[in-house]
Amino acid sequence: MPLVSMRQLLDEAAGRGYLHLDHGNEPAACISAIDLGLTSVMMDGSLEADGKTPASFDYNVAVTKEVVAYAHARGATVEGELGRLGGIEEGHGSGEVHVTDPDEAVAFVEETGIEALAVAGAIRKVFAESPEKFDPRDYLKPPWEGMKALIAERMHDFGQAGQADDYESLSLEQICDGYAATAV
Repeated sequence: MPLVSMRQLLDEAAGRGYLHLDHGNEPAACISAIDLGLTSVMMDGSLEADGKTPASFDYNVAVTKEVVAYAHARGATVEGELGRLGGIEEGHGSGEVHVTDPDEAVAFVEETGIEALAVAGAIRKVFAESPEKFDPRDYLKPPWEGMKALIAERMHDFGQAGQADDYESLSLEQICDGYAATAV
């Protein structure tokens, strides 16, 4: 389906969906997607723009912040990526595995302002080594429980707990205006 048709469907759905660019490998790709009307992008700065060279934490922060600034000014959201499997599952890339460090993840989210974070783990390796024992519910239970606890804590800290019916939904234009008003 052509992009224009997809955008028309999204517009007709009254904002109940998103168009997302997954794994933009450089800011220009994400910026172009936003300019075409996509409402969500992933800036994958875990590798440099060539898609092969492992990137430093500072490089990843810099390119992701650039995309966040552009996206937020236009009401779009950004997902970042931290850590890498090195392409070993596809048979290319460095082969270097760098599982995401939780403390580094916190710093990355705080420094970039992203709305979502993709992390690297060893899930494919677990499945490849013993597929008969692999159950994603077991493997994902600890991070799932940790995230639920973190969200509950933050909702409580920000006074949101028990307030689900006490807020007004915002349009994309209102979100864009809000980001613009709080830009640093």
